[in-house]
Amino acid sequence: MKKFRFLPPYQKKGKTTYPETLNKSGVYMIKENNVLVYVGMSGINLYRTLYRHFQAWHHKQQEVITYQSRLNTNKYTVRVILCTHAQAVRLERYLILKNQPRDNDMKYQDYKLNVWDQSVYETYEKTPVTEEAPFKKKRYVKSYQINDQKSPCSQFCKGEYSEDHQAPH
Repeated sequence: MKKFRFLPPYQKKGKTTYPETLNKSGVYMIKENNVLVYVGMSGINLYRTLYRHFQAWHHKQQEVITYQSRLNTNKYTVRVILCTHAQAVRLERYLILKNQPRDNDMKYQDYKLNVWDQSVYETYEKTPVTEEAPFKKKRYVKSYQINDQKSPCSQFCKGEYSEDHQAPH
């Protein structure tokens, strides 16, 4: 398990802060004005799951939580915790029930903790925060159009390759 300090989701010039989370599993925590508002996880592509919260998107089968329209009026920071898929499921559940983030309210009733959740949370608590910027090397990742704006995307989306991921305008 590796956890990073809270950082803005986008760097200067709109580059994404966490490009190396592509095709990795883990948990992410989103703060709005220093208040934890959302905890999520992905078992296969943390990058795609995390960054769609900062884009305009729709999904027929699940509730969509997006902060795209509030990027210019609120300060957002994100913590990423890289871990196995099994750890991510347990850690997300524990962090949601422990912190009860505003935008996870639909999961409070569905989640019940067990001894394995507690064990993964204890590992998380003992894991030191990595202070350096998480990922420094450049990557080429596809981008695609949403409502006439270019947005970062995983390899599963159709689109053009771009050197920089740009923040939605």
